[in-house]
Amino acid sequence: MSDIGMWRLGLLILLGISACQPAQKFEHTFVDLRDGQAYRIRRVGELEWMMENLRYAVDSSWCVPSDSSCTRYGRLYPWQIAKKACPPGWRLPSIGEWSRFVERLSPGWHETNGPQRAYEALEPLIQAAGFYQPWTGRFLGRDTAATYWASDRFGLSAAMGLVWSRVHRTVELTPLSAEAGHTCRCVRKPIEAH
Repeated sequence: MSDIGMWRLGLLILLGISACQPAQKFEHTFVDLRDGQAYRIRRVGELEWMMENLRYAVDSSWCVPSDSSCTRYGRLYPWQIAKKACPPGWRLPSIGEWSRFVERLSPGWHETNGPQRAYEALEPLIQAAGFYQPWTGRFLGRDTAATYWASDRFGLSAAMGLVWSRVHRTVELTPLSAEAGHTCRCVRKPIEAH
């Protein structure tokens, strides 16, 4: 078969595969111009979501000790820093947006046994960095927990977040200490022409 024939066959296969894939599975890449880091992104509902933990280096952010370059787990940020860490045009999701994200991937996740189903639905998307307690200097939960910031404040010293737990095999939306280091997944309104 000629090179053109092979190219056409490959294109037809690709188009056939793409037509069979659910729309929310389509991913493309976003490059953060601040540092050249590339992130897989996916449209889920009305927003585009980073499918990887943010890795942008700022003061008062941390890498998990076994990942000194932050490539595997991303960086951990206190909430005040996290609110400013997303690239221009991106932001932290609200707790309502996190809830809708989980609902899209695991319908009925608020029902009985729903958090366990949500755990399984989210597992392929998780980078379980755990979290950092700066007041003790300890990194906790690596490979067993993922904790993600939301934009919503909770009381005087906390903010809301999503917690995925391998130990409890569950997902929950819960307050997190604003001083602790947790990961970020940034969101934006879709740019229609990529």
